[in-house]
Amino acid sequence: MPAELDLKEDDFIHLPVLFTNCDDTRLIAYTPGVVNSLVLTDADEQGKCNKVRLVMPKPFGPVDSGKCKFEEDITKKLKGIAEVVFVDDFMDYHVASGEIHCASNSLRIPRYDKWWWEIDWLT
Repeated sequence: MPAELDLKEDDFIHLPVLFTNCDDTRLIAYTPGVVNSLVLTDADEQGKCNKVRLVMPKPFGPVDSGKCKFEEDITKKLKGIAEVVFVDDFMDYHVASGEIHCASNSLRIPRYDKWWWEIDWLT
């Protein structure tokens, strides 16, 4: 599928998550799936995004010297792309096979300069 979308390997940012067997045919996230986050943006008067904040489930990865190594890795990889905020959704959503995006909504401001069908990368 990446080839059909004209994507290369360096277009992807690999984020840590651990999986466990759910049954003989499926895996389920053992640690919260940080990609299932809430994306918050601030836009200027022209609708151009000038800030991105990712509200991610706290990953509860391995801890070294009191710091979660998954959080450090994620924050480092997304530096300059988005501000990352971690929220503990483990007991509320992760144990029920959900994550932070399952319990959140965000008011979106559409782009003002083009309609969706005029955006080049969509065609």
